[in-house]
Amino acid sequence: MKWRTTLLCAVAAAIVAFVLAGCGGSGEKSWTYVGTWTNPAYNGNNGGPPGKMVTTTTSIAFYNNDTDTTPMLSGSLNVSDDWTSGGDHYFKGIVSGGGHSLYFLMRVSNNNNTLEFNGNGTSYPTAIDPAGSQYGIFGRQ
Repeated sequence: MKWRTTLLCAVAAAIVAFVLAGCGGSGEKSWTYVGTWTNPAYNGNNGGPPGKMVTTTTSIAFYNNDTDTTPMLSGSLNVSDDWTSGGDHYFKGIVSGGGHSLYFLMRVSNNNNTLEFNGNGTSYPTAIDPAGSQYGIFGRQ
């Protein structure tokens, strides 16, 4: 009888550990770039970085100010790769619109509430770099 109790306790402990392992972590695999992202410090830049961007899985719209309702530019968004690293979720792809293409690298972090963006007109950025070309940082609205 004692070995049955010990076995049941061991099985219960293993199940609890398995369930908790699935519930833990940061959840960055489910984090997404989709949504409305703003940074009032960029208001009035007339180009980049914008005060607001709104993204769907296939489109992006840039707004001059975080309170604007009409985009200054919009286009298609094609994410070609995504991965997680160090508690962040990265997305790589191309934005096309207005006769131009922009290669980008985005990082979603801070519990799915911060998006950083680097863009380049000729090739994919290799890292998120605030000193790099076409950098912007936004909060989820």
